[in-house]
Amino acid sequence: MFNNRLYIEVNREERHYCALYAHSLLSSNKVRERFSDLMKNRYNLDLDPQNFEIYLEVAALRDYWNDLGDPKKYSDETHSKRLLILKKILINQGINESIINDYDFFWTMGKPKKLWSPGHWSNEGVQKSGLMTLQKIKLAFNAKPDLLIISGLNCIFIEAKIESGIGQYDGLDNNQLDTQELISRLLKLLVPYFKEKSFSNILLTKNGRNGISWKHILDTIEENDIDEFTLKCLSQLRRFT
Repeated sequence: MFNNRLYIEVNREERHYCALYAHSLLSSNKVRERFSDLMKNRYNLDLDPQNFEIYLEVAALRDYWNDLGDPKKYSDETHSKRLLILKKILINQGINESIINDYDFFWTMGKPKKLWSPGHWSNEGVQKSGLMTLQKIKLAFNAKPDLLIISGLNCIFIEAKIESGIGQYDGLDNNQLDTQELISRLLKLLVPYFKEKSFSNILLTKNGRNGISWKHILDTIEENDIDEFTLKCLSQLRRFT
């Protein structure tokens, strides 16, 4: 038999706690104010507590690519938009844009051929090209940072860890934070909405090394700020501090 404990007492899922903290920020002005103070004190960021957008498991590059046009149908307009985006990405990474016509992994198999989203490039094809920078671009299109908080001109990506460490990628000299930074650069390059914004990439762990800790998060919440269930759940984070 398992121990006779409530699930709230054994849950270890990072997404659960991120979702509840996002709920806390959106539902409580006091929590937003304390979080803004935390960001000011630790990163010198000026956030507006009255102006927060919060997104969970953010796949922004994937979604903006999808927004270019119907992924199931070919159109000259959509193709031109995709080609322009892909050329900008390659040039930004110091890669000659002409390689688009040199490798099959850029293209779907059907007729007329369509350009794949970088997230769908084949690993085998990328490896055969010898251009491992392309693998980093693929990761950026597939990655889902835990939280994105937008306030005024500031965008904050937060990668949350409870027990695990920052993820490393086999055969590459980058990790999850490196991928987040690439996502930030590509969003500023490709999306007009983000062009003038500043990005911060923050690691949230139990010890707060090289970032912030779950204790910092708990310190932004007081008993009367949020509903009882959310407070009880987030209080369980003390197990990991």
